[in-house]
Amino acid sequence: MPRPHAPPPEPPALRAHPITRRGFLQRSAAAAACLAGAGLLQAGCGGEALPLPPGEHPLVLGLADYGVLRALCARLVPGGPNHPGAIDLHVPLRVDRELSFHGERLRSDVRDALRLIEWGALLTRLQRFSRLDARAQDAELEALARSRLAVRRTAFQGVRFLVMFFHYTQDPAWAGIGYDGPWVARRAPAALA
Repeated sequence: MPRPHAPPPEPPALRAHPITRRGFLQRSAAAAACLAGAGLLQAGCGGEALPLPPGEHPLVLGLADYGVLRALCARLVPGGPNHPGAIDLHVPLRVDRELSFHGERLRSDVRDALRLIEWGALLTRLQRFSRLDARAQDAELEALARSRLAVRRTAFQGVRFLVMFFHYTQDPAWAGIGYDGPWVARRAPAALA
């Protein structure tokens, strides 16, 4: 008499998957609501800009979004006595100029990330990010980096990457991390010579 066949075991990847379809949909809806809420707050609550230094005019970002980027730069890479910070090296302007070379999709993603950071702090700290003092901004950045919501972590990581990249690709920033520079002498491209 033949023995009945047992169903094959479920693949381990499916058995141990941390999120269900329902969980994915719930998280997606929460992320969409956060982004939409940030946009509505930006539009409806007067996302007025902090004053900018003379001669600092963004090309792509609005003044309010640019102000948030400046606040992030000041906290992510503060200057010190032996090394310039992101503000000292004009990183916000470099990020803004780089966005001018890209399409609207990337520009929109960066704007959304900045608005989520700015207005998300209103929910957790009862004040917009750019209006918090330095200690509260640092605490908010730590909370963003460890957030349970992937949209908050992703927004923070994306903007943090831009700030770090455009800061540490500049020669004056190297001394602060102990980098002496490339061993091979660099030459300007022929187009710039």
